[in-house]
Amino acid sequence: MFRFLRHPMFRLPLFLAGAALIASLAACSDMPHQPSPDNKTQFVAGWAEHARPLLFHGIGRDGGYTIWQVPNILPRGTYRVIEVKRGPAGDTAELVDGYRFEVDGPEKDIYLNIMVNYSNLEALEEKYIVGLDGAPAK
Repeated sequence: MFRFLRHPMFRLPLFLAGAALIASLAACSDMPHQPSPDNKTQFVAGWAEHARPLLFHGIGRDGGYTIWQVPNILPRGTYRVIEVKRGPAGDTAELVDGYRFEVDGPEKDIYLNIMVNYSNLEALEEKYIVGLDGAPAK
């Protein structure tokens, strides 16, 4: 098919480029997750009762992203996306960096394109979050 690829002079650069790509991907996979400033926020007591799970909708068009659908039965308000971690000591949660949406009408379809490192995502209204921009939520 491509005769020039059979020549050893062209195989070595392709091999080196492939090896460099694999090495860089392996180095990135070991990087620890860096907490953002938003992860320092706290939640009002009873926040877990008001959090609503997001629906996994599938793989995104962009590599490294998944699509999550917001349930269309949420009441009007401004919401943040949180990742909930359940354990024997109780439920904990962290804000997902920069994901905020507003529900302004009933049965509105909202889809979020979120990075794949998050798995157990829920929507929580901002009034249950303390410490957004240094001020308590209203």
